[in-house]
Amino acid sequence: MPSLWKKELDEEDARRWAPAVLLGPLPVAIYAIVIVSVGQVVVMSATTECWDPAEGRRDTAPTDTLQILVVAAIAVSYLFLMTFAWTFLGYRIEFSRSFKILGKEYGNPDKKFAIAVPYTQLRWVAIVYIILAILALPIFIISTIIWLAAAAQCSERAPVLVGFGGFMVWVFWILFILGCGIFVNKMFGKSIKAGAGAGIRAAKEKARAKDPVSVAKQEFAKLAKESGGKEIKTSELGYLLESCKLDMDVDEMENAMNKLDPDNEGKITLQSFMTWFKEDKEEREDEEALEYLQKEAEAEAAAAEEYAETDEGKAKAGLAKSKAKREARAAAKEGKGKSDSDDTGGKKKKK
Repeated sequence: MPSLWKKELDEEDARRWAPAVLLGPLPVAIYAIVIVSVGQVVVMSATTECWDPAEGRRDTAPTDTLQILVVAAIAVSYLFLMTFAWTFLGYRIEFSRSFKILGKEYGNPDKKFAIAVPYTQLRWVAIVYIILAILALPIFIISTIIWLAAAAQCSERAPVLVGFGGFMVWVFWILFILGCGIFVNKMFGKSIKAGAGAGIRAAKEKARAKDPVSVAKQEFAKLAKESGGKEIKTSELGYLLESCKLDMDVDEMENAMNKLDPDNEGKITLQSFMTWFKEDKEEREDEEALEYLQKEAEAEAAAAEEYAETDEGKAKAGLAKSKAKREARAAAKEGKGKSDSDDTGGKKKKK
């Protein structure tokens, strides 16, 4: 259960909640003062005419409904200001249960009846504010709808009322959304952050579990722990590679053993294994990339051969051959003309 609803708050919870509950509504109180002071002037003086009298329309204008909703907003604002002021200025108002009739006193004068008491717990202040928010919400939902209609139809003939209505609904929704965000953060912020942190940690662990290097390191540590040390036996290499999902033939296994245990000591350290594993992983990735490129090249060559067998491919091949022949003939003619000119020039020089 969130700490605010506890009957008695400890010092830490009180310091956490008191500023939010007592001073958090201050912007709303300023907004309520504006609604009360300006709203009453607008209601009493602003026109609600929406239709041109010459049109002879008798249906209710949106501005008439908007004016009623402004009055409702003023009433809710009064209630809010009373609650906000009572939070700081509240005191106990009591009446005695005794009374006199014809000089004779009836009842118990020592017992008194309280009609107003100050807030003694933060949770009661929060509950009253929540009730006021629930009361104001439908009023401002309807006000927003009516204001949109009034702004579309009556903004020219009733600009003051429509303008104040726009200010009233827009500022309310901004404050309402901010207030809900702050309240939810205060109530469930720690739980949300803890859940998000747990989710991020789980995602990191999941990603780490999928990383072959991390898996190899974990499997080596697990096998070394079972052996009672920080190293594994060379004979356990096959089991370790199987745990790391590495498929090797006999020659590859012997090559790996020679690299990991060159002195035939019968043991493999974590550092040497991880160094070899990373190098082997890079080699395998390079081989896979090369194999992929080879397959792509083979697929492109096969596609080119298939295309060459089609009518369109044959036609393009024929055009290409014809073009090559024309270029060859033109080059031959150009070479012959150049040789003839060289011969002519030589003869002239001899003469």
